[in-house]
Amino acid sequence: MVGSFQPFVSVIVPAKNESLNIKKCIKSLVLQSYPKKRYEIIVVDNDSDDETGDIARSFDVNVFLFKGGPVGAVRNYGVKCSSGEILAFIDADCEASPYWIERAVALICSNANVVAVGGRPILRPNASWVERSWVLPQGDIPENLRSLCGASMFFRRIDYEKVSGFDDSINAGEDTRISYELKKSGGTILYSTDADVVHYGYPVTITSFFKRQFWQGSSFIRSFNGISDLVFVFSLVFLISSCLFVFFIYLDSYVLSLVSFFGIFLGPLLFSFKRILNSSKRISVPTLLGVFFLDCVYFLSRSLGLIYSVFSRKDIKRDKIK
Repeated sequence: MVGSFQPFVSVIVPAKNESLNIKKCIKSLVLQSYPKKRYEIIVVDNDSDDETGDIARSFDVNVFLFKGGPVGAVRNYGVKCSSGEILAFIDADCEASPYWIERAVALICSNANVVAVGGRPILRPNASWVERSWVLPQGDIPENLRSLCGASMFFRRIDYEKVSGFDDSINAGEDTRISYELKKSGGTILYSTDADVVHYGYPVTITSFFKRQFWQGSSFIRSFNGISDLVFVFSLVFLISSCLFVFFIYLDSYVLSLVSFFGIFLGPLLFSFKRILNSSKRISVPTLLGVFFLDCVYFLSRSLGLIYSVFSRKDIKRDKIK
């Protein structure tokens, strides 16, 4: 720990219909190595219609009901109910290591310029092929992160308040948006393997994967962070190329059809290449094909989500994507 200094930590768990996973999540938080009197656990039940709230209340934790809204709004409500100098966020379908709080807090307190610490959601045991194709074994990750993953994040309250918290008007991407605002303020976001969490909520089928990515893409316009968001850029290229391909086929312009056809697969190819390049293990040919296929589904669903974000102002409820 950072000498004898042990700041009070508020661990905030947004939860929506997570009865299958929330018990594992809370158990891992109750068993933290950080002093029990120096942290609180706050579960924000986002109007679940399953046993999520009842399971959470069976533990000695604080449970608050939030009557529906995007996850950014749920996280912000949890902060309003908290008192910690350090704000920690973990998703209800994740499980933390016993040293999750202790080591992340030590890191965030080690340097005044560090405004946030984040970890990765890693695969559960016995993951499906969709999960394994999506979450490849990772090599070294840069210590200085471009953006946080909502599954595991730590902030100083003062830095969270400087950027007015999470954007509560978007379905998804609130973690990327707050990362952008924090870095714009001149702060550093650090990655630590000690902040990694086991994620039990990855889509296990192609259908659930498609729905999840469509939902993520449905906030593209409102969460737009400029052309530095390469997923947005390549989703747009995928969409435009697909439309041009159909158009040129209709005009019997086979050369232009071929060009637009390659444009469709540009994003998936580059995305797959980057993911495979960053992988820490050699990947078999069948896995390579699975990765590329899944990345094609990824950009298809994201581009359709982009269309939705342009023409609809109605949010897609998170529980509808499972």
